[in-house]
Order: sequence, then C-alpha cells, then structure tokens
Amino acid sequence: MTTRFWNPNHRRSPRVDSFKQRNGHPYDKDAPMQNATTALAPSPPHFFFAPNSHSSLANARLTAQNLSADREFVGMLNSYRNSGGLARLQELTSLGSIGTKIDISRLATSISQRELICFEWRAHAWLPLFQFNVLDMTPHPQMQSVIPELSCIYDPWELALWFSQPNPWLGDRAPADTLLTDVDAVRQAARADRFVSS
Repeated sequence: MTTRFWNPNHRRSPRVDSFKQRNGHPYDKDAPMQNATTALAPSPPHFFFAPNSHSSLANARLTAQNLSADREFVGMLNSYRNSGGLARLQELTSLGSIGTKIDISRLATSISQRELICFEWRAHAWLPLFQFNVLDMTPHPQMQSVIPELSCIYDPWELALWFSQPNPWLGDRAPADTLLTDVDAVRQAARADRFVSS
C-alpha cells in the first residue's frame, strides 16, 4: 500500500467546501466559521478530511441554543404586546411625547445598576416598555420594589422572561400586565419565586 503524504498546497476537495457551507452559523452570516474549520483536519497517512465529532457536537449544541433563544424572544414579543411591547435601546429616544427629551445618562445608569430590565438579543439591547411612563419615558417607580427581589437569582434575559410569563402567584397573570395595578402582589410573587429558587 502506497502512503500518501499531506500536501498543504494541494487543491482542497469540493466536499470540504460543501461541509463548511452546511455547518455555518444558521442565522448570522457574519459569524466566524471557526467550528466548521477546526472540524476539518488532514489525517495522515491518507489524504482526506474528516469532521471532528467533538466540534460537530459543540456546533449542534450552539445551534440548539440559538433556536431556543429565538423561540423565547418571539414568545416575549407576543407576551409584551399587551403592555407596550419591546424596543431596542436606540429607539427609546423617539418614543416619548413631542418635546420630551430622555435623560440618556440616567437611563444608562439605571441599566448598569440593574434597576431596569435590559437584555441582549441578536447584538441589540432590548427593553420591555411596560417599565416606562409613555408620556415622558421615565421609569415607573414600582419597578424599584420588584427587581431587587429577583436580580440576585436571575440574569437580564431571565428577568425579561419572568415578567412576560403567566405567574401562578398572580392567578396566571403576567407580572408586566399586573405591575401598575397591583404592585404589592407582583412583589410578593417575586419574593415567593426567589424563595423557591434559592
């Protein structure tokens, strides 16, 4: 049997390109091809490329995570529709009444101190609008009595999910739909869920 040595200048097989096309990131066309590239490596003494099972598994897990995040985001879009919807951070400046100027520095401080819900999806920062007064886009003070109960156990994405989903402590009402009418009940529901999770 004749041993064939790998030649780095050898013209790459078309099936390698097809493998990379099939295993690219399914949503972001600018995402790096690192997983697919590292999965293709020559294996002497025969000249051929074989996918690495570990890289393929990691790529499959990443795809599954992206699909799950997409489904959750669409669910939040639907759930928050009744309470004002979702907006990207850069869109907030155009949502107040005519002549209203949003205090950007105050908004940035509230987000950094986790006084407001602000989560990332597809490289954009998103905020549920139920947190704001629609006239001047100032945060509702009721948020300050609820978020501290949950920010110690939930990240921003999980906080957004919690406020958007029906809660059994609230008679299956969503906290976002209940905050302004019964803040005490929402605070008690947050405290109960924190106790259950700890």
